[in-house]
Amino acid sequence: MRIKYTRLFIFTFVFINMFVFYYTWKYLLTTNIVNSFASPTYKVALTSNSTYKRPKIADKMQFANKHIKSTITVVFREFYHFDNDLKSSIQSILNIIPSIKIFLIYDDIPYPPLDIFNSSSIKNKVRLFTLDQRLGKGLVDMNPVNFIKTPYTLFMPDSVRISSRSTLQKILREINAVETKNQNNSKISSFQQVTKREKRLFIIPFSSNNKHDPVCNSINVDLPNWTIEYSAENNTKNNRCDMFLQKHALILDTSILKEIPNAMSSPFPEFFYIRAKNEKVRLYVLNTTFSEGKSLFTAYHTKQEKKDIRKQQFKDLYKILQIKKVIERTYQTNQNALKNLKRKQQQNSKGKKKFDEPEIKFNLTSTLLTTITYFGCEKNTKSCIGQVFNRKPFYTYINRHTPPCCIDKLKTVFHHVIEEIENVGIRYWLDNIALKDAIDSNHLSLNSYEIDISFNYYDLQRSNLLKKAQVKPYSDEKGFYWIKATDGNYFKVQYSKVNQIGVNLLPYNIESNNVATANGFFGWKSHEFALEYLHPMSTVLFLGRSVACPNNVVEYLIAKKIKKEP
Repeated sequence: MRIKYTRLFIFTFVFINMFVFYYTWKYLLTTNIVNSFASPTYKVALTSNSTYKRPKIADKMQFANKHIKSTITVVFREFYHFDNDLKSSIQSILNIIPSIKIFLIYDDIPYPPLDIFNSSSIKNKVRLFTLDQRLGKGLVDMNPVNFIKTPYTLFMPDSVRISSRSTLQKILREINAVETKNQNNSKISSFQQVTKREKRLFIIPFSSNNKHDPVCNSINVDLPNWTIEYSAENNTKNNRCDMFLQKHALILDTSILKEIPNAMSSPFPEFFYIRAKNEKVRLYVLNTTFSEGKSLFTAYHTKQEKKDIRKQQFKDLYKILQIKKVIERTYQTNQNALKNLKRKQQQNSKGKKKFDEPEIKFNLTSTLLTTITYFGCEKNTKSCIGQVFNRKPFYTYINRHTPPCCIDKLKTVFHHVIEEIENVGIRYWLDNIALKDAIDSNHLSLNSYEIDISFNYYDLQRSNLLKKAQVKPYSDEKGFYWIKATDGNYFKVQYSKVNQIGVNLLPYNIESNNVATANGFFGWKSHEFALEYLHPMSTVLFLGRSVACPNNVVEYLIAKKIKKEP
């Protein structure tokens, strides 16, 4: 029995050795075969001129040009016909890559004609597009994106210079590095990476940009309140950079460009950035920079003309997006603080205290400024509220509140009316929905579109404006329009003759039977109530000022069926 086990052990040992010997021999044989094919070629390349030729510089340049041409389409979108540097900018690109595709896109055909039309060498290599919707243009022709066949689209600003093709090659390498890094850091599957691919927009800044000015804006769009807010940022590394402010070019995947509606509309690139924000496109700022060309808009009249055009473009933009309020939070550089900071840097250059981070310099030398601009509800325009049906304006049906421009003008009218009736001694009180808002929050509710002020009818003769409005509509010195209503015996003070947003003045008869009744107006606002609510009068804080109101306000509102019983 022991002999059998010994034989089995010897047999197993021999088999394992043969197995190891076989695979070792196979590996060495394969390696020798590969070397026998590879080594001679390498040796011949070094010793003879018959089998190997080094690629020529011209061939490398041709290959690089071919790669860039098949990868990038250059688009010039932001320029002005009265002052531009398009000819030299386009020529600087064609000098490096003669066959690259270049698109020139404008809103309307520029007149006088651009100087590039005088150069046949440039004109024949540039494709021109207009974004107008004139008859004769097909659906495909109205969108230049349909004609971009390359994977990437590079939007160039006016007055740019590219010194070498290596600049574009560096841009492509940086883009590839960002995409590779994100793929390596991603923990989701390859299928999910395809379906949930991050949309990226790459920024190429200019070397001439000022490091002390804000570089980014974060964008916050609040559609229910018709508001957009821009907040200046000086750090591009966080996720709050939605719009690059200083001069730059931008490059992105063409497939993303096709997903953004009206991507090339004016003002460009601001309109594009807002759309990209809505599409959740993330911005990356590359290290590669471009050089600036000729200085533009140095004359006062060209600078002013550009300013006027941009102002109208933004006005049209906010009309399209239905934006009524624009909040801009930016920074103003303090030159004295900047000089002091530089002096401290020099003094502490050998110490531990240094101010090398650009965002630290930015915070120490800049002052935050907030500006608010309203679009709509002007003296010469109609109210944004429009017709009110069943006590609900149209915007409540699209889940929006009263436009902020209307709220602002309504406050203006209210303060003007209160000053007038207090100056002449009319006994009044805040009433109805406005009174309910006052006790709830001291402000107008988000859906307010009017303010009601009731007053003692016997005090009407104290106001010259009301007496004039009783005869015919009257505009006072500040343009406010006093008018007697056509649907009842009450008055209305409008923001202007055209803009009907305003305050209602409701007259009440204070009778001897201890009941106040409406004098000639009807509806849900005309409920009678006991005079005890007016004796004595109380006050409430509303829109930043103290105004008269009935006592026991909650009971008063319940009596008038404005507020439900608790």
